[in-house]
Parts: sequence; C-alpha cells; structure tokens
Amino acid sequence: MKPLLGCLALGILFFSCVEDETPDNPVQLDGKLNITVAPGYPSGAIVYWVVVHDLEGNPVGHGQMEPGETMTLELDDSKRYHLTTYRRGEYNGFQMDLLETYSDLAVAEDMTLGLFPSLIPDPAFSGTFQVDVLESEQPYAAYLTSSVGGQNFSANQFENRLEMTMNRFEGIDDYLLVVRKQTGETRYKMLKVTGPDTKLSYRFSDLSAFDKVFKFKKSDFSQFYFTSVAVRQVNGVFKSGYIVNSNRIGNGFDPLLDHELGFLNGIEYYDITISGKRSLNSKTNFSYRRFGPVPASITLPVEHTVQVQSQTLSDFRFTKPAGITNWTAVWDQSDPVTGEPFKSLRWVVIGTEGSLKLGLPDELIALNPKLQDLGKFKLQTIHTITHSHSYDEQMRGKFVEIPKTQAIESATITQSFL
Repeated sequence: MKPLLGCLALGILFFSCVEDETPDNPVQLDGKLNITVAPGYPSGAIVYWVVVHDLEGNPVGHGQMEPGETMTLELDDSKRYHLTTYRRGEYNGFQMDLLETYSDLAVAEDMTLGLFPSLIPDPAFSGTFQVDVLESEQPYAAYLTSSVGGQNFSANQFENRLEMTMNRFEGIDDYLLVVRKQTGETRYKMLKVTGPDTKLSYRFSDLSAFDKVFKFKKSDFSQFYFTSVAVRQVNGVFKSGYIVNSNRIGNGFDPLLDHELGFLNGIEYYDITISGKRSLNSKTNFSYRRFGPVPASITLPVEHTVQVQSQTLSDFRFTKPAGITNWTAVWDQSDPVTGEPFKSLRWVVIGTEGSLKLGLPDELIALNPKLQDLGKFKLQTIHTITHSHSYDEQMRGKFVEIPKTQAIESATITQSFL
C-alpha cells in the first residue's frame, strides 16, 4: 500500500505536524488510489461513506465502508482530488449526520482514514488530596494540576478560603498549584503529594513568580482566553502534562489590568493556545497556537474580513487573504430545535484554494433527502489559517503517515455568517 496527506491547524492532532513535505523515497504513480478505513474508525458510526470527487466536484468513486476495509480506485494519481466522508450516528436519541470534505488533495500516496498516534494511558487514580488557598483579597482564582495532566475536580469557596480536591495518580507525586489575583498577577507552587488524603494550605505570598511572563492588556480585548500546557516525552511520544497557566479552568474572572501567561524554565516544551476577540460586536475572532520551546515573543493575529462571492457548497468562492495556507468552513442544515426528534446535518470543508465545487452520488443522496439541494446548506463560519507547515504537509500527516513531532505555529481568524 502507498501511504497519504497532514494535520489540521485547528488542532486535530495535539502537537503534531509533519516532517518533510517530500517523502524520502519518490512516490511511484500507478494509476490507483487505495483508501483504507482504520480498524475501529469511526467510533459510533451507524453509516459511513467515502466519496472521491474530481476538481469539478463530480464523484469519480464512492461507496459505503466498514472499519478495516479498503477501497481501490483507478484514477490519474498525478492530479488532485477532493475527498468527502459521510457518517451517521445516534446520540441520546438524536440523529447526527456529518459530512467532511478535504479538498485539493494530492493522491500519489494511499490514504488511511482514522490515522492517529498510539495513545498512552494515564496512571490509575489512588485516592484524593486537598489544597486550600487562604486569601483575604477578592477575587482570586486557583487550580491544581499534575505532571501527567488533569485538574482538580472540585472547588468550594468559604469566605476567604478556597478548598480544592484533586485525584492523586498512582505513582505520581508531582503536582502544581496556580493562583491568580485580581490584578492578573499569577504565582505557582510545586507540590510533592506522596499519598492520598493529604491536606495542604497556602497563601498567595507563599507562592513563587513565574520565570517568564507574557502580558496582554485587558483593555485591548473584549474576550481573551489562554492556556499553556507542559509537554512531556514518554517512550518517544509527546503527551500533555501540567497545565502551567490558564484562565479557562478554575474559578476564573477577568483581571483588572493584564492577562498574564506564565512559563517555567524547567519545562522545555509547551503547547500554547490563545483565543479572543478585540471588538465585542465584531463577527470575527482570532486564535493562536504554538507547540515548541517558549518563544521570545508572541504576536497575535489581527482579525480581517473575508469577502465571499458565493456561499453555496456546489460552487463556493471567496477572496483568499494573502499568506493563508489553508481554511476550514462549516455549513449547516439541521432541523429547528422543536419537540420533534432532532436531526443534525452539518458539512465541514477543509481546503487551500479560494474556490470549490462539490456534488454527491445519487446513492448517498438517497440516504438523506436534504442532500438533494446543496444550496439549502447555510454557511456558518470560515476559519482562515496561516500555518508554519504547508497544506500538503498538514494533509500528508493526517492521511498518509503519522509525522515526527516538530515545532508548529498557526494563527486563525474565524468569521461568522450567522
């Protein structure tokens, strides 16, 4: 079998992203494309279809597939094609139909749908422990996290005391306490918890300042969210560890002055995510992601407006902003939320060009009458992405070969059309 195509900038693979854009060995064109569905994928699907389209949107191969099956298509594998998957599942009595299209794909290498790195299980829990934060100044926020990830599962406020309880992992003694005060100033304490039922208490003055801090003025943003996660290496595979700093967990609040994103010198790699909105009434917002060593600086993207000439799925066209490597757009045709059984129908498209044409085979349309008229799908959002890896690199790491871990950086502007 020939291998396939990369990782999405929206963070589909935690830290991944790709090695060389060109494989070590030149790919031999053989006029065939093998598409394999990985065993156990997609989880929970009742129906799963795969469609390959030419660049005019015409289906050139399609069929219902089961986990472990391979579809072989005879086509010109020196050209590019679109790939669409359709899955139907039922969740809590609701029917959920999802179509996903990856457009303008190189198909010289065979593809695997559901290509994921092996998961490393977390240690089992071994009891719980408690940490209290004692502070007279209000408000303040705090959370607990461990060297293998996770956070405290409860937090109760009693006047000037915040009582937090966390699961202790079997064989894991290293934990982290993070506290943020009203101004935005954030401090930490490394904890050694050697057994269950431990009880500890601290004041803000007992904690240490972070080794490096990035400050973002609260007044510059109407919304601002951030997380920096330590990344550890286990048997050659990277896995998340301490949540070193975040305003998305714990009993959060908006600071008076600055949002502070802190880092520690003893941790080599971080997965940093920042998202926000500058203007409250704007229909655009931004997100930023970086995996690698702590950067010397962080430059957040500035929101822009995308000009769309045609919103329909059958003939989608927009003016692609300069420097954009890829984009993701979401369409919806779900039922109104009423007393009747709810049916969701969404279509997500990932691409790199500024135009797209799509059509579906009759056999697939017969599964859902709403697929007869693609013009009834309503465009909800467009995410335009500037990524440190090319579109082909990202797609190859998603479909062909699990990539070696490398530093990545991406910036996304999301525009709503609702």
